[in-house]
Amino acid sequence: MLRAFCYRRTDEPERDLLLRAAAWPELDRLDDLDAATLRAVSRREGIDFATALLYDRLRRSAKLAPTISDAGPLADAGSLDGGSGEDRTPVDIDVVVVPGAFHAQRAETGADGRRVIEAARRLGGSATVVDVPSFGSPASNAKAILRTLAARRSDRRLVLVSLSKGSLDVRCALESVGTDDIWRKVDCWISLSGIATGSPLVGWLRRRPWRLVGVRLFFAWHALPYRVLREIDRDTIGERRQGLSESSARQLQTVHVVGFPLRRHLSCPLARRGHRRLAPLGPNDGGVLLADVCQLSGMVYPVWGADHYLKLPDADVGTIFAAVLANKMAADSKALVTSAWRETV
Repeated sequence: MLRAFCYRRTDEPERDLLLRAAAWPELDRLDDLDAATLRAVSRREGIDFATALLYDRLRRSAKLAPTISDAGPLADAGSLDGGSGEDRTPVDIDVVVVPGAFHAQRAETGADGRRVIEAARRLGGSATVVDVPSFGSPASNAKAILRTLAARRSDRRLVLVSLSKGSLDVRCALESVGTDDIWRKVDCWISLSGIATGSPLVGWLRRRPWRLVGVRLFFAWHALPYRVLREIDRDTIGERRQGLSESSARQLQTVHVVGFPLRRHLSCPLARRGHRRLAPLGPNDGGVLLADVCQLSGMVYPVWGADHYLKLPDADVGTIFAAVLANKMAADSKALVTSAWRETV
């Protein structure tokens, strides 16, 4: 039986597509599917098939987050987030959220982190949002992240969560020199639709100067620094695209949560427009190229049927965060029990 790690129920056409991808005789390993190869598959077979193919190869790979169980994330989340106040066991966690771009202007996208904060508090943990500008420079936001982490208590399980552009801010913080003591406090980093490799949409806009007129007006109206656009451009970041530095990768566990949408799954005009603009580059979630995420250091948690905003009929970014955290804590507990058992034999 074909099982997908998703919230959205797959119908027969989707199941047929996933089965076709699973049986595809070419490009059998995740390592075979770089951005250029996926572009070629998209041109030949269509972007929906290329998305399903990457999803299938990721599920077979060692990069698939081991926190995912075959029961699916929604079932696992219920053990932490689905019960009533009386039967739910509080979780001793401290969640620090790095918001996404335009979190002040576009809170409806979930970029402000409110849903993640609410989910963390429902679990019984504490939570805070890093105080960063709505479209701040990754370098300056990195300093704010480090200050916030340094001020947190060290006796609780500290979970760092970033949304969209916030993941690039975290990446800059990770690459800061002399911060090892701060990162030792962090149990894990959960990146939700993170653009840690930069945004390909910025490059799309920069190649179309006439469209930048409206962008400049938007930035001027909201008093946002236009220069930061170049700092988050995937093309500008270039050679830094290949994951985190080795020192950063060693410092904490990382889970990259990313949606794998077909065109029919796109949840809003922003997602549909972004997906259409990036389609010539290959499978994407409407904001980031899926091939880029799969090449990052750390594990990948794919959400079939979700786009960049992680909105689904029966789940949102808060629900998905709770599911990822629930699965990770269950996996950590299992590993701890296994380790203790081995020490006794």
